[in-house]
Parts: sequence; C-alpha cells; structure tokens
Amino acid sequence: MDNNYFNNVSDINNTPDNDTNPKHGFSVASLICGILSIPCMCCGIGIIPGILAIIFAIMSRYDYYGKKRMEGISVAGLVLGIVGTLFSAIVLFYVVMIFTNPELSSIFQSAYESAMHEATKTANAANFFKFL
Repeated sequence: MDNNYFNNVSDINNTPDNDTNPKHGFSVASLICGILSIPCMCCGIGIIPGILAIIFAIMSRYDYYGKKRMEGISVAGLVLGIVGTLFSAIVLFYVVMIFTNPELSSIFQSAYESAMHEATKTANAANFFKFL
C-alpha cells in the first residue's frame, strides 16, 4: 500500500475549504440566543439573549483565515436577535409607562378587578351547575 495516500488524507484536513472554522460555534450560539429572545420578549427579558445573539453574530463574521464571511446561521441569529431586542424594548417601555403613570395604572387596576370579578362569577356559576 502506498504511504503517500495517507499523507494526502492528512493534508485534506489542513485546507482552508474544510469546515473546521472555530467561529462556527459563535454562529450557532447566535442562532440559539436569537431563538430564545423571541419567546422571552413577552416578559421584556428578551433583551439579554437578543443582545448576546447580536454580539455572537458579529464575532462570527470573520472566519479563521480572516476573510469576511457571514454564514446563514449567524445571519438568522442576527435578525432574530434584533427583532427580539426591539420588541423587548417596546414591551419594557409600555410596562414602565403603565406602572409609573398613575392614570394608566388606575385603568389597568380597574380592568384587572373587573376581569377577576367576572372570573369569580363564572366559577360560582360552574360550581352551581356542578351540584345539579
């Protein structure tokens, strides 16, 4: 058997076209944080994974050889991170406005009390029909 064959196989692993980019992990981390920022934006805490997704996408921009290259995974993470961050900021803005403005807070409180009153009436009616 030719030993030259095994030397050529080891040379394949050293080519720049091989997908051994250490920045690929940043692309995956960007996508995961971007996906997490979407459901977390309802609570307003989607800013944290959203910003991390943007940072990881920017860190994965250059590959191991210094060429500018942004993979589809990191682009998706970047877009999801931006969307999650923006919508989380909007949610946080409205939450702060509701709880710091006394007029909006009283409207929110009265709506909450009327919803609880209706829920209590519904529960009482369900208990009444349960015994029939």
